[in-house]
Amino acid sequence: MLCEDKAQHAAIVALDKLSKQLVLASNTNNQKNSPNNFLASSKRLATLLPKLLLNLLPSLLPKKSKPRIKGIYFYGRVGRGKTMLMNLFYQNIPLKHKKCIHFHRFMESVHQQLNELTLQQLSTDNPLTRIHDFLKCRTTNSVEIT
Repeated sequence: MLCEDKAQHAAIVALDKLSKQLVLASNTNNQKNSPNNFLASSKRLATLLPKLLLNLLPSLLPKKSKPRIKGIYFYGRVGRGKTMLMNLFYQNIPLKHKKCIHFHRFMESVHQQLNELTLQQLSTDNPLTRIHDFLKCRTTNSVEIT
């Protein structure tokens, strides 16, 4: 049975804001990566050459860092609806590349990797750094593991 819950309402507002930020960031990334057929004609190339040179100029300057999207951390007692809200968020966010994993499964995976790295004793490096790098490689551009 669902009842009105002010904390859940606040969580829904926060998830809605996050959803909009992620979709906007995804659309921005997709537009940057979309192919341009500007070599279709030599006339068009001649008119675009000055623009291309102007577009190259910013690449020579220091790059601005992407704005970071602040994530959300839900906490609370069992049965408050944290998993339900996250499942609804995941099902309704219009992103193609996404993955949903429950916190306990995520931590289970981290501990399994820690155990494997400890048993292998490959290096004296901090094993959490290696796991961080692994997770960061598996995420999209719009998500940062910190």
